[in-house]
Amino acid sequence: MRLTDQLTLRRSGTRATRHGATCSGSTENGTAVEWCLVLPGRPELTLHDTRWDNGERDLVLHQPSVVPEMPALLANLHGRRRAGI
Repeated sequence: MRLTDQLTLRRSGTRATRHGATCSGSTENGTAVEWCLVLPGRPELTLHDTRWDNGERDLVLHQPSVVPEMPALLANLHGRRRAGI
């Protein structure tokens, strides 16, 4: 079985109202949902999926203070700018 076959994404159930800057730089209110990216035997990664009131949406990978050892494809996500959708 390939590692990618074991990779799962699940919603953590946490939903929060946020106020901040969108990818375009607009200051807005929005709703954020947390997702967990899970690969057996590896630490979970948390993604924040925010839908802003102006229609924009972004995904931000939460970076822990100590980044654990992980497959190169996942490690490449750290240090990148957030993705606007």
